[in-house]
Amino acid sequence: MNLKRRVGILVIARALFTFFQWLMLASVVHLTGPATVGVYGTALAVATMVFRFADFGIVGAVTTDIHGEYQLRDYYRLRWCLNLAAAMALIGIVFFAYGLNETAIICLALLFPKLVESQSTFTYGIYQRANRVEWVGVSLLARGVAGTFGFIGMLWITKSLLTAVLAMGAAWLLVAITLDAWFVVKAMALVVSTQVTEENVGHQVREHELWHLTKRLCPLGVAGLLAYILGALPTVFLEGMHPLEIAGVYTAIYYPFQAANMIVKSMGEALLQPLAKSAQEGRNIQSARILLRAVTAIACVCLIGICVAFFAGDQVLSLMYSPVYANYSGEFTLLAVAWSFRYLGATLKLVPTAKRNFAASLKLHFVAALPMLFVAPFLIHKYELVGAVYSVMISHFVFMLGAAHLARSEFGFAVERG
Repeated sequence: MNLKRRVGILVIARALFTFFQWLMLASVVHLTGPATVGVYGTALAVATMVFRFADFGIVGAVTTDIHGEYQLRDYYRLRWCLNLAAAMALIGIVFFAYGLNETAIICLALLFPKLVESQSTFTYGIYQRANRVEWVGVSLLARGVAGTFGFIGMLWITKSLLTAVLAMGAAWLLVAITLDAWFVVKAMALVVSTQVTEENVGHQVREHELWHLTKRLCPLGVAGLLAYILGALPTVFLEGMHPLEIAGVYTAIYYPFQAANMIVKSMGEALLQPLAKSAQEGRNIQSARILLRAVTAIACVCLIGICVAFFAGDQVLSLMYSPVYANYSGEFTLLAVAWSFRYLGATLKLVPTAKRNFAASLKLHFVAALPMLFVAPFLIHKYELVGAVYSVMISHFVFMLGAAHLARSEFGFAVERG
């Protein structure tokens, strides 16, 4: 499958899935109040933060494992172990931090769909290894449609956020045990037929070396946690320092850019396998062309997004939510600039990931998280919503600079030699 088709399928599918996710958030905005939106945003931030750490970048590791360094069953077992650990960690965090308030209940309810989602996304790495990205698109669309109908329908009928979250999880589980299960069987047959057997590869991991795989991917787990801190901490700080309604507003204006980040991520997923193959085989000029095209496309889209936010941000927010949110068009524009830094940095970060330099990803996210940890509390305490926006901008700018440095150190000099 050619590169343009891979990117097109995943970007369109992820865009539609993200649209369905936004419909769920919009339904909470329209059918409830700002306080409930704040509860949903905070619970989602906490649950996602835990599962981002437990993700360990396994999908990317499976996709870039061109030479069969590890077996698929090792990745799968590690995914299950990490999911169980994430579930216990989330229960512990909720019990000690929130007690039994509404936020805690929604956090625990989100455990169900998060577990299902984690297993489903793992299968996407298998699909890509089998060169069947269209199955990723079909699965995303099925989960998006089923989850949205379940969530909005239950929220409209019961007016309960708890039942809506559980309905979404049930819908995703139905897709996982039917459609995804069928695709996995077909994909595994394709992967096994093209993969070098364990007997012919002396360095391939045996069953008792699962711990080695865990240590190998641990930097990606910590990096994922730090990455999500950039988005989750402002919500947590706003909830703790200011009225819950402000956290709800931040969640609403922040979500479109977080959703767009999923689309950018899907483009990276589509590019990762061909980029990894060319980079690991020493075809540096081809790798540079892939990266340059990706960065150029992202830069153009970011410029268009900033212009739309600046000139029509109030209309966009009114259309997405309600006229009340049009008052925050200035913050919306600043977030567009901030997230442009993030999108460009995420694209540049594909280089060390393609070369399976997972430790470099950890260093990058650690440096980018420092401003959020030390600057955000002061800015948010003094400037409320605007302070949250500026803290995100500072962190994302540092992330972009670090990613550019990594791309040059990992790839730039190799291109010059190539």
